[in-house]
Amino acid sequence: MRLTTDSELAELFHVSVEKLHDLRKRHHWPCVKLGRFDVRFTEAQVEQIVAMHSEAPARPSPRTVPAVTGQTPSSARRRRSA
Repeated sequence: MRLTTDSELAELFHVSVEKLHDLRKRHHWPCVKLGRFDVRFTEAQVEQIVAMHSEAPARPSPRTVPAVTGQTPSSARRRRSA
């Protein structure tokens, strides 16, 4: 198992080591603590960190078929909730 150091991860993410430490603490990143100041990351943890900060693609809103001819989708929603 290969453990990535904080400086290697900072280089991978194109941020400073200080910024990486701040992000790790603020976002509660998973890590392996070898001592008080010695932190490493497994490959699975790096993938988990990337997944935590990745946005899902936007889903298109489903188009509803009007219940009444000529009715707009918003008026159909109002009719259902009433």
